[in-house]
Amino acid sequence: MIYLILACAFLSACGSDISVITVEKNNDTAEDILNSEPTIEDSQSEPTNELTSEPASQPEMNEPSEEYLGKDIFVEYGLRQVSCLYCVGESQEITVDLKLYVHDATQQDLFRSILDPGTCTSNFNYYQNSLALNYSYNSVMVYNNFNNYNLYPVQGVYSTSFNSDYMYNRNTSHSISVDQFSFDNAFVSIEGFDFIEPYTMLYVDASYAFDPNVSRSGTYFSWGPAGVGNYFQILISAFSYDGSQVLGTSACASQDTGSLFFPGEYLQMYPPGSLLLIYMQRYSTYEEIINNSTVSTELYWEVVGTGSLY
Repeated sequence: MIYLILACAFLSACGSDISVITVEKNNDTAEDILNSEPTIEDSQSEPTNELTSEPASQPEMNEPSEEYLGKDIFVEYGLRQVSCLYCVGESQEITVDLKLYVHDATQQDLFRSILDPGTCTSNFNYYQNSLALNYSYNSVMVYNNFNNYNLYPVQGVYSTSFNSDYMYNRNTSHSISVDQFSFDNAFVSIEGFDFIEPYTMLYVDASYAFDPNVSRSGTYFSWGPAGVGNYFQILISAFSYDGSQVLGTSACASQDTGSLFFPGEYLQMYPPGSLLLIYMQRYSTYEEIINNSTVSTELYWEVVGTGSLY
């Protein structure tokens, strides 16, 4: 059994400690494993947060005010799905995170952790935004026609999370309220995947995980449906075969076209047999002025798979 400590190099990994575990291969057939796999998008686990599941009416507001909030808003909203839970030492297949930052105006690029389409790097870093936060509000909510999500301040960030896609409404317009101030139709949520290739990265059985599915000469990845988000990003984090070293994280980005070729030159520094965690990340971003505030939104849907380098 091999344990690998994953460096916190990107958004989804920074919220929890993750390890990678491998086991000896068993004698089951690949067909048995494929038949046991869940669909990429669906899960039947129950949500852990107390969220409203009844059709939602618009939240009650105080009497309309002529004043504006006077602050800007940044929202991060996404779903993360792990194919092989045992391989990364996690207990939940699906995690949905919704975070809202009320902040002073800033000139920084809030989306700078997303690579420009058509670019790659062999030294990917996640950039933590540095914002002057305001967290003295009594009621912060994100809502749509189906659900209300009440957000609560934790270290200056209004947030909630749950471990099922049951409360995640796909392709749905969402609005925001901060006390008596409302921001209607601030963003539209995105959906996940019907398929991902290479399919072997989605093995749920640890005895078949870390299949040699990524080539040091380059590898084609594909997914569907396409055109859902604005951007698509693939991160490949490499580890030594015996688990003693974190070797690094390479990344490539494109438009959400349904396929991406990951050039071998960004994997040549890793030796054959390196264990891999593969992050398929779909993104959409919004930035617009609503009621005199800049409302920025980063939406993502991420699937975490396994592989090895050949």
